[in-house]
Amino acid sequence: MRANRGFTVTELLVVVVILSLLAVIGIYNYTNYKIRAKVAEGLSIAPSMLTELTNYYNTNGKFPGTLGSTAGDYIIQSSPAAAIVHLKWSALYQKAEVEFNGIGDQTGARIIQFTPSISNGSLTWTCSSHTTQAGYRIKCDYLPDNCKSSCL
Repeated sequence: MRANRGFTVTELLVVVVILSLLAVIGIYNYTNYKIRAKVAEGLSIAPSMLTELTNYYNTNGKFPGTLGSTAGDYIIQSSPAAAIVHLKWSALYQKAEVEFNGIGDQTGARIIQFTPSISNGSLTWTCSSHTTQAGYRIKCDYLPDNCKSSCL
């Protein structure tokens, strides 16, 4: 009778396959985590812009610029070192925007919009990835829950 000395090739292959699957799942989840963190960072600095725009509206009774014109567009904050290109008010669309420089496998500018709505004298902002500009949407997988209403 011969004593077993080590593992068979089949056992080693099974271990390699299992470890490979775990590595692939881990890398995929980590990549999505990094992308969602980038989007969350952009959304964390948006409230300062929205507060500024709300104050402007409360003081002047309107938003800056004229609907349908780019004359009132202005960049509130720019961060070229980070993934966030800038925060801006789009007078053309009457929406606040957070623009990113690529999100994951989506290259080029990607935009999250905040649309103002006024009800009973109260101003609220709705977050969405839906933009009127084709090709600028962020994949729904990368958006926080409060912005996913535009994905339905």
